Order: sequence, then structure tokens, then C-alpha cells
Amino acid sequence: MTKRNARVPAPRNLTGFLVAVVAACGGGEGRSEAGGAAGAWGEDDGWALSVEPVLDLGEFGSGPEYAFTSIRTALVLDAARVMVAGTFSPAELRAYRLDGSVDWITGGDGEGPGEFGAISWVARAGGDTLVVHDSRLGRSTFVDHQGTVLGIVRLTQASNLEQQVRRQLLARFSDGSYIGFDNQWIQQGERDFGRSEVLAFRLGLDGTILDTIGPLAWGDHVPGPDGRRTQEILGKRAVYAPFGDRLLHGMGDDFTVQVYDFTGGVVDSMARPHAPRPVTDAMLETLKQQELERVQGPESEAWRASVERRYRDDPRAQTLPAYQRFLVDGEGNVWVQAFQAPGDATVEWSVFDPDGGGFLGTLELPAAFRLTDVAHGLVAGVWTDDLDVQTVRVYRLES
Repeated sequence: MTKRNARVPAPRNLTGFLVAVVAACGGGEGRSEAGGAAGAWGEDDGWALSVEPVLDLGEFGSGPEYAFTSIRTALVLDAARVMVAGTFSPAELRAYRLDGSVDWITGGDGEGPGEFGAISWVARAGGDTLVVHDSRLGRSTFVDHQGTVLGIVRLTQASNLEQQVRRQLLARFSDGSYIGFDNQWIQQGERDFGRSEVLAFRLGLDGTILDTIGPLAWGDHVPGPDGRRTQEILGKRAVYAPFGDRLLHGMGDDFTVQVYDFTGGVVDSMARPHAPRPVTDAMLETLKQQELERVQGPESEAWRASVERRYRDDPRAQTLPAYQRFLVDGEGNVWVQAFQAPGDATVEWSVFDPDGGGFLGTLELPAAFRLTDVAHGLVAGVWTDDLDVQTVRVYRLES
């Protein structure tokens, strides 16, 4: 584990950039079902982000403390600090103060204590503790808000699982248990086409099954050009997130989010009106070009040919999913990101009240900003520029 501090100048102001617009309207009450009332926010009581970020790590040059290869997430630690987790190269946690100075750095590539093979996800584990899951090494590391490693728990694979089947931890519930599954589909017929499911479990951190949540829809499969099962380009896939001691889940058929308890029963739902967006040739061409731009290396020509072939021959969805990500903020509100089509300049987030799931309203953010956390009055996320360079920005949430 490495810790170091740095003193750097405060970031210069960014002007002329509106980061968020409150798009809610009307004064409806309670849950908004499809075709129902608009959000409960009025014109004067919605949320917006500060026009300028209170922290933009891209303003601090190209030193190693401010260079990122692949940012997994950025979490708000408190009202004065944000933690950034890099997936790999290096796989480490870095905490920054809002003046841009480095508070601490923990981790690095490797297999030793406090090191990581690849950071899959980071979650709050109660108090001032974070849990960092490393799927490559099959273990989770507890780290406090000062960057100190508190302990490591290894994920034990069940001995009765087939060699190619591995148990996976996906996210943490508020009671300290985890949602996970064994990476195999529940068969849906002789050729296994249609909507496939996984058998979801509530697990201990070491992979011990505490309870069976039950089968959850996970992906749609159709025949590919060779008759084998495949997923449609821009097709529907499961979206999920822990919600206290419950689970948010949906496939994006419409803008309905189901709330499950630990037994797999649906105990609530959140919804709002939704008009399906058709998948267009322009969307597919944009998506293909984005993939081609990322192809590098000695086998790039073969990969480029594979990408071209897939977009020419593989089946495509007729309409986009309604949404693609869920996020629960520090107050328990549920944020649902509308599906971001290739080429979209902005992305819309719908916000639901945690008590009864009433639709509050929407926030519109630039497509370049991937929202990762909302807590302590701050909004953190990953900003990706036109050259695919990533950095972290933090804004204030204003009402």
C-alpha cells in the first residue's frame, strides 16, 4: 500500500457550460405509471447541477496521480473528498480533496495484500469502510476512508460446480450480503432462444449461499447468421442494483423498474411513461465506428473485419431498451438512466422517491459525463473527451 500527498493549485473556473437541466414538470403525486401524471417536482423545487464543477481532475496536468487508463467508478467519501477507482494499469484507489490535492493512494497491480488484479466494483460497506471486489483474483478487500487495508476475503468456488462455471459477486446489499450467481443460463428450450434467466443468490462475501432469490431475466437470445444463439445488437439486457436490502431489476421493455425482496418476490415497482425509440441505421453506423476506433494491436485487421461482419450480418434490435443503469443516491432516491443511443449528445436520468417509488422528475446530463455517485450534496462522475481520455469531475447538486 502506498500513501502520498501532493499540493497543487486550485482548478481554474470553467465557464459557459450548463451541466444539467431540470426537465420535470407539473405537480403530480405518488407513482407515475405509464400514461400517468408527470413528476412531482414543480418548476421551482427540482434539482440541477452547478454550472461549473467544484473539482475537475483533468485540470491538473499529466502527472501519474492525475492520469487514468480505465476508471471503474468515482465515489463521494464525504463533503470534501472523492475516491477514484481504476480498473487496471494501475488497479488502485485514489482519494482527492476538492482543491485537487491527493489525500491518499492505495493499491496497485499485483496479487499481494492491498493489490488488485482488476477492480470490478466498489461499494460502501457501512461507516467509513469500502469493499473493493476483484473478479480476476476472486477476492474482496476492505479499505477505510483513509486508504488503510482492513482485511481480505477470498471468494470460495463451490466444489460441485463444473470447471467452466464460476460463482460471481455482483453488488452489495445494505445488510452486508451480496447478490451473485453462477455464470450459466437457465435453459429455455432445446435451442435456448428467447429470454434467458440466471438463478440469483444472496451470498456471503466468501460465496456461501445464504438464500436463493430466484430466477431473474438476464438477456434476450435470437438465432445468429449461423443458427447459433446470439444477442441482438442494441438488444435488451438485465439492469440491476441493490436498493437497501432489496433489489432493483428490469429488462427495459418499458420504463418499469421492479423491486424484489430476498425471496425473489416483487414487492414494489417504479414507472413512468415511455415511448420506444426505434433502432436506426445511423445509430448502428455510429456504434460500429466507435468500435472500429478502439481496435488496435497486431491483429487489428482481423478484428476490424470481425466488427464489419458483425454489423453487416448479425441481428439487430427493432427498438432500444428503455433504460441502461440504476443508481441509488445517499438519500435513497433511485436514479434511472434512459438508454443512451449511439450519437446522443445528452442523457436523461429519471429520479424516483425511495418511499413508494413516486416519480420526482428528470435531470439531463452531457453524454460525455458518466454519473457514478450522488452523496453529501455532490455529484461525481467520469468525463470522457473526444480523444477517449478519461478524468473525474464533481459538481454540486443544487435545488
